[in-house]
Amino acid sequence: MYHFGALQDISLERLAQCFNLAFSDYEQPICFTPKSLEYYLTASGVDLSLSFGAFCREELVGFILNASGMYKDESVVFDAGTGVVPEHRGKKVFSALFAYTSEQLKQQGIAKYYLEVLQSNHHAVSIYSKKGFSVRREYSVLTASGPGRNDRIVAVPYQEFEGFPTAFSVEPSFEHTTYRIQQNPQLYEVLWLENGAYCIYAKRNGELIQLHYNDLDALKEVISALICRYPSAMAKNIDCGYPDVIRMLAELGFVEITKQFEMAKDL
Repeated sequence: MYHFGALQDISLERLAQCFNLAFSDYEQPICFTPKSLEYYLTASGVDLSLSFGAFCREELVGFILNASGMYKDESVVFDAGTGVVPEHRGKKVFSALFAYTSEQLKQQGIAKYYLEVLQSNHHAVSIYSKKGFSVRREYSVLTASGPGRNDRIVAVPYQEFEGFPTAFSVEPSFEHTTYRIQQNPQLYEVLWLENGAYCIYAKRNGELIQLHYNDLDALKEVISALICRYPSAMAKNIDCGYPDVIRMLAELGFVEITKQFEMAKDL
């Protein structure tokens, strides 16, 4: 009844329609237009030749969107989005699609498969654990609304920032690695205090991407400048192994809205 295949020849219109249907009954439904989906795919580094769909006759009814790249010195794939439309759930579509995807990735020489899942989604954590994934890291997801302070700090395009050595860096998630940023550097900007700290963020919405610092107070000043610029800002996937940074964000008004696990399996 179902067959599977890569998504590189599927139009953005069909993919957006399937994506929206798959998340239509969620607590916070997702509604992509083809244009906004294109931005998401670009920003997430999704490789549609390594992403796969489930088809019922010719209808796309499920998908696994994968980004590829280097992470922890390995060639890996990261699940950037998975869904099955409601009327096709309970028919083992996801399990069959996941098995097909894993085999295709293995044939491409991919060493490891990564994903992120809400810690509160015990059902999903259990499913992925049964498929061989194990928890590698824990993340906090926080958000803040202005006003911040210190709008004297000037933003520069990522491509123009020369950088400087720092003693500390919050280890980024796969989505926020330098490898990923350099795929689309035009999407990012930098706020910095010379020899003190800098942050890289998505200029579209102010999402924090990377944090580097010699002095935590300097980083606090830099992030305060960021929340001056946006009605709200998100610090997604701050590694829980950096409690001093999380406390500093809380002092600036960031509130934890959820936690995630990074999970991975060898292919």
